[in-house]
Amino acid sequence: MLITKKEQHKTPLQTIIEDLKDGFCTIEKDGSFIYINRVAVELFELYNDTEKYNFYNDIIRDGKHNNNIQKILKDSEFVKDYEIDLYTITDNTFPVLLTLNYIRDPHENVVGISILIKDMTYFRKVQQQLLQAQKLESIGMLASGIAHEFNNILTGIIPNAELIKMTISPDSQNYNRAGSIQRSAVRASDIVKKLLSFSRDDKINVNEISNFINVANETIDIIKKLFQKNIEIKSSFPGDLYQVKIDATRLQQIIMNLSINAKDAITDKGEINITAQNYVVDNTLSSPGDLREGKYILLQISDTGQGILKRDLGKIFDPFFTTKEPGKGTGLGLSIIYGIIKSVNGKIEVQSELNVGTTFNVYFPATGKKAIEDFNDFSIEIQDHNKTILIIDDEPMIREMSSDMLSTIGYNVLVSDNGINGIKIFEENSESIDLVLLDLLMPEMNGITCYKKLTEIKSDVKVIISSGIADLNKRKELEVLGVAGYLEKPFSLKTIAEYLKKILDSNYKNTPRN
Repeated sequence: MLITKKEQHKTPLQTIIEDLKDGFCTIEKDGSFIYINRVAVELFELYNDTEKYNFYNDIIRDGKHNNNIQKILKDSEFVKDYEIDLYTITDNTFPVLLTLNYIRDPHENVVGISILIKDMTYFRKVQQQLLQAQKLESIGMLASGIAHEFNNILTGIIPNAELIKMTISPDSQNYNRAGSIQRSAVRASDIVKKLLSFSRDDKINVNEISNFINVANETIDIIKKLFQKNIEIKSSFPGDLYQVKIDATRLQQIIMNLSINAKDAITDKGEINITAQNYVVDNTLSSPGDLREGKYILLQISDTGQGILKRDLGKIFDPFFTTKEPGKGTGLGLSIIYGIIKSVNGKIEVQSELNVGTTFNVYFPATGKKAIEDFNDFSIEIQDHNKTILIIDDEPMIREMSSDMLSTIGYNVLVSDNGINGIKIFEENSESIDLVLLDLLMPEMNGITCYKKLTEIKSDVKVIISSGIADLNKRKELEVLGVAGYLEKPFSLKTIAEYLKKILDSNYKNTPRN
């Protein structure tokens, strides 16, 4: 669409300008439009009555920018890549780069100004995504630091709760209290994992089984306490519901995030309904989204909110896409959920109608097997192992707890508060030390450096490295070095007892991989 003050035949130059992918226009010195190409018409939404509008007054609308542009033009006779937000005739704004040049007649008199308009909307969006990614990277670093400190604390709580249970009768009230402490600490550990899963790409254990009803009810209890009273939350689950093939932390994350989205869609009073049912896919049924044959749990979370525009439905799972106001959404919640569900071979669908509400259908792979959750199933063999373990950890609480724990189940224990002293102790007792429990992150000398020094003293030393940060890349690096095992904090007494027995009873040899 070509707009000029006078109808005329297009010249080859006009055809080229009209076909530009950037906006282009020419104006009088006072800002009145002379010519506008098709792209500029669309950018300005200036489809009719071009003569009525002025570039300075109606498109820029900022006296400071107008004065600045005209001053630069006067001094340099051109303006290049001037960054500014322009207005459309309908009062929308969009970011651009402007390049302006004087138009002169044969006598060198200024008769107008040519303007090239580079729409920067896409680049601004990419810039915002980059800033968001940088924020996430910073959050990830902060979360890792918090996880390390927090998991060290929990490592002193969980085994001690287990030690208390070992020393008193199961019928005692204190036994139940210790069990409550243990369960609370394990849930706190799950919160740390959840924090890390939001800030980095954690590996998902597709073989873990969770009790769907327990996790869902626990999450709904949290939601009811957090959400405002104008939102009624209803839930219904049949008693014969399958067990779900996903870890409890990520299942809770999915229910929580979808519920928060539902809450945000409700502007006044409304309802959120959370239901689930068994679902079977076989060769006689058409399955949604090419689900594999097998058992599933179909989770449905619906709301009576404002709904989602049809044009946005296909984009809601895209990273950084959000329909929320600036500052109220990162655009990452649904994309993270989508990734989690895909990784466990599930499916998520959405149906929405404006001013009626939205329903998310999530299909989780399921099984009839029972989820292992009983903290009272507690049995540890206590005997004189005639084995000596050296504990190297800079945290006093971890050293004391680990020493107490391992001594209780029959091991001889030596302790060191850092890598340098640990190497000295190992050098003096290398023949009698059967295994080293070594912290990964320590001042002065970290766990990897310490491990290398230990292998120089005794090449076949068995070392378990422990850390409060579940870093898969670091674990792979340690495996390549030939470390006997990697133990993630916080660990339970039962976990470390079984892990020690497995490694000490094995014919493990330190064989670094090339």
